[in-house]
Order: sequence, then structure tokens, then C-alpha cells
Amino acid sequence: MKKIPLFLSVVAVLGFSMSAQSTTITMSDFSDTSDFSLNGTAQVINSDFLRLGTAGTAFTNNTVSLQNDSSFSAKFTFNFNGQVNGGGDGMTFILHADNSSVGSSGGGMGFGGLNNSFGIEFDTWDNYENNEVSASHIGVNVNGSLSSLAVLDLTNSFGDLDSPSTFWTAWVEYDGVNNDLSVFFNNADVKPGAAILNYNVDLASVIGTSDVYVGFGAASGFAASNHDVHSFAFADDFTDSDAIEPTDVPEPAVASLLGLGALFMFMRRKKAVK
Repeated sequence: MKKIPLFLSVVAVLGFSMSAQSTTITMSDFSDTSDFSLNGTAQVINSDFLRLGTAGTAFTNNTVSLQNDSSFSAKFTFNFNGQVNGGGDGMTFILHADNSSVGSSGGGMGFGGLNNSFGIEFDTWDNYENNEVSASHIGVNVNGSLSSLAVLDLTNSFGDLDSPSTFWTAWVEYDGVNNDLSVFFNNADVKPGAAILNYNVDLASVIGTSDVYVGFGAASGFAASNHDVHSFAFADDFTDSDAIEPTDVPEPAVASLLGLGALFMFMRRKKAVK
């Protein structure tokens, strides 16, 4: 059998490791936020979870590209607790042209007033001035507007979002070819078979750029809650968002080194048994 030169074996290992890594972010907790910018009142509690506070945002340090009809999938788990005066106001999953801004407090949920932005709100306060459907709903918002373009009342299906004992999980999938955005939602880490909210939108056009930051915002007013994000996973392709799990995985360079180590151990062992 013809022997494969060592340097070709190394190239093969490196090439596989680099191309196999498609997940951009996989965080089972927020013990390491070196890849995030925390703004306003956002902070990490007990080296464990992200608390957005009374007016805070957290965005990736690096942008995600929406060029060439790019798609993405995201999954995150969150909990609202410590309610005061009935609890409020809610949290937003945000795509934004800037990663250092904080939107308005109170009903703004850290998103209000942010131009060049797209948000999915998890709203726990009925602000009548925004024509909201209830004090427990999910909505699609653009450019810092608090009047949702698409909305779903969760009162009958899931009850109160401001439930301190419930850990919610959301899956967000964007098909950049067809500009279709889908939101899946549950009170357990089990992805439903159908999305609860769908919206057709050209994200790059709305945000005004194809290079966007991904993150979260939240805020409270007289009625307040802790808005905590416990895990986050994000893949820069259109896939089943339940397939990207918020667990720690090796970075591409680390995976390459592990592959090299395995290769050298194999060759050394092979030499020893000759």
C-alpha cells in the first residue's frame, strides 16, 4: 500500500477540522463573555447566567454576515423572576448594526429607539399606547419601534411569561433565500413541530447592512423583573435550530490540535508495533 506523506495527513486533518465547524456560538452558560459586549445594566451573575437588568443589552463582539441570502438558526433559554409591582417589562432578541447601544427603558425593553435593528420581543407588560394584545406576548419589531408587525398572544397557550418558576426556550430560524423567519417556543427544552410565529422580512434591508451583531436587550420600569438568559446557541446557516445545542465545543484551532495529537499518537503506535 502506498504511504501517505505526513504533511498531507496533517493538511487533511486541519482542513476537516476547519470546515466541520459551522456553529458560531454555543454557550451552556455565561461564565465566559469574552465574545460579548455588555452594555448598560447587563451583567453576569455567579459566573453562570446573563442578567440584563433595568436597561441593558448584550451583543456579540463579531458581526454575522447576511450577505448572499445568508441564513441563521438560534436557540436560547431564559427566565423572568424577582417580580416587583406585577413584573415587567420584557426581553428582546436583537439583530443590530451596532453592539454598544441600549434602547429605552421600561416598555422599551432595551430595544425601543434603536435604529437599524430587528427584534423579537417577549413582552410581559400591556402598553396600550403600542396597541399590544396582552401582558404576555411575542412580537416582531423593526428599527426600535414598539408596535409589533406580527404578534402572538401567549395568554391561553402558555399563560404568564413573567413566571419565576418557568424556564422558556425559543428557537429562531431565518431562511435568507426566501426571507422567512420562524419562531418556535416552549416552556420546556422540547422544540414544537410547528412555529408559533412566522414573518417574511429581508433582514439586511431592514437593518441597513449585511453585517449585524446578535444579542439581547431588556428593561424594567416601576413594574420590574429580572430578565435572565441562561444559554445561547447560534449557527450561521439555516438548519434545524434544535440541532445546535448550547454546549461547550472546541474552537477550530483547538479541534485541529486535537486532530494532530490523535494523528501523531496513531503514527507513533504504528511505528512501535512494526
